[in-house]
Amino acid sequence: MSKNVSIIDVAKEAGVSTATVSHVINRTRFVSDETRKRVNDAIKELGYAPNASARTLKTGKTNKIQFIIPDVDNAFFTSLIESIESALTKHGYQLLLANTHENWETELSYLRTVNKSIVDGLILATTQTDWNTLKQNLPADLPVVLLDRKPKGCDIDCVWISTYHACHEALLKLIEWGHRKIGLIAARPSLSTSVERNNAYNDAISANNLEKFISPGDSLRNSSPKHYQELVGKGCTAILIANGRMTDDIIYYQYEHPEEMARNVTLCGFRESSKVHRLTPIAVSQPSEQMGEYAAGRIMTLIKNRHARPKEKILQAVCEVRSDFIKS
Repeated sequence: MSKNVSIIDVAKEAGVSTATVSHVINRTRFVSDETRKRVNDAIKELGYAPNASARTLKTGKTNKIQFIIPDVDNAFFTSLIESIESALTKHGYQLLLANTHENWETELSYLRTVNKSIVDGLILATTQTDWNTLKQNLPADLPVVLLDRKPKGCDIDCVWISTYHACHEALLKLIEWGHRKIGLIAARPSLSTSVERNNAYNDAISANNLEKFISPGDSLRNSSPKHYQELVGKGCTAILIANGRMTDDIIYYQYEHPEEMARNVTLCGFRESSKVHRLTPIAVSQPSEQMGEYAAGRIMTLIKNRHARPKEKILQAVCEVRSDFIKS
């Protein structure tokens, strides 16, 4: 079949107008199932490939959304990718990914190349903690939704998960179980998500007149076992791990080192709603799928209405105790 198949050829093959073919491809108007099938069959038969550049010029839309994330290895963000992509597909949109590796300079390089000729909107989990700096570097011609991390003073659309109450509840549960030396492997203190978790730890430990054991985690892969060893060396019998990636790293470390399992250190880790850690008796569960669906829906609203007032959506994490765990 010739590579120069046009939309006119498809229309003739399907016995419809070129406008109908366009509506089927772009999902811009209702088309009956029977007609849609004829058009799709014609596209397949003729090997027609829509010209994305021409479609963008005609409609002013690319039907693509950019998602910039800080750590693709973190299962929390993997869950977000899946939920956002699934939701956008229903609107005929594709998701483009960029991974910053928790580096602001890398993020900045992506922000400088994002524009309306490439995508129709931007969903961003930023590494930047200063709102003024971030705001100055956001693409002015695009709808933007901030996700998971909210710089102080942010005045655009954002959706994030509050973890304070879930962390506080988990810590009280550990104290109830008899733990008196409870450690915290903290995430980056500058991030909005970390502030809540650190505050929950400080409040719960102080209220119960216990000593604080804090090891400042970092963004380096496989560094979490070092912080775990530090806290165990100080006599901690329970540890709150302040994000999902570090939780995964420490559970794997324990699995690879049976002597660590024998220490019987109780872990409280982070997980997203679709993943269960069978080795953590208690966990802070984050509704990542719900957050992703909301972000996708909100970016579509902003694309349709650029004058929509900014909204802040706050979801709540929950403390979950494994049902088969019995504290002796």
